[in-house]
Amino acid sequence: MYIRLLTAVLLAIAAPAYAADIKVAVAEVKDQRSTGEFFNSLEIKLRLIGDDAAAVRGIKTVVRSAADDTGRSLLSEDEKQAPFETIADGRGRKPEVTLKLKNPARKASVVKEISGDLLLFMPDKDPAATVVIKDFTKKAGKPLDDPALARAGIVLTVLTKKEYDALKKEEEAKAKEAAKKQGMTEAMMSAFEGLFSGFFQVGEHDLLFKISDPQENLVDMDVVDAAGAKINNRGSMKSNNLKVLNYPEAVPVDARLRLSLKTQQSVVTLPLRLTDVALP
Repeated sequence: MYIRLLTAVLLAIAAPAYAADIKVAVAEVKDQRSTGEFFNSLEIKLRLIGDDAAAVRGIKTVVRSAADDTGRSLLSEDEKQAPFETIADGRGRKPEVTLKLKNPARKASVVKEISGDLLLFMPDKDPAATVVIKDFTKKAGKPLDDPALARAGIVLTVLTKKEYDALKKEEEAKAKEAAKKQGMTEAMMSAFEGLFSGFFQVGEHDLLFKISDPQENLVDMDVVDAAGAKINNRGSMKSNNLKVLNYPEAVPVDARLRLSLKTQQSVVTLPLRLTDVALP
């Protein structure tokens, strides 16, 4: 694997809704080329700089075309379907996002062009982008009733561990049945069971959510105390329509669920065009 730092900075043109002072820098290139089918990729890390960069809390990459100097297309299906990548509240850190592209040709020396957009989630620009739900832990087992969620087309349910275990058992049975239909051997089934049973373990104090969000309007979620201060967790995991927030101890009874929702005013479109990005 090779890494190369670049210093080229590109002028960013913001959507008319908000003239953001944000520029894009190509910060790092990781080029892992091989003739094999696996473990080859190209990753280009982009860094946002400028006075307004610190206000960005999420980035979605929309890459429409990418090619090296041999004419090979580098556009991957994963990049086409990339979701919003959340950005932590940074204390001076500059937001970053990584483009994941296909393997360049072995004789390629540059990425000739990448074009598309960066969608920047900036919730400070629209009060409606932040929704706080009180007493959410007391409403487990049925969808949270909130007008903002309904408008966004989101169905969000807090699950108890018992409900999650039942759901997991049901999904495990479906997966096993599908595996049998595909002719999976007993040995493979045993390995499969081990992987499934060890995945997504839920601790005693963890919070688990079932999410239906067909329009991808939910960018992030966290838990705050009654004064609005974030209650730090030990991390989170997400798989399909389930998300778990890990906590070392039970959250306070008056804790609130804070949701970051994509709105028209909170998303700034930054046109992206990179040319002649050197490959290591």
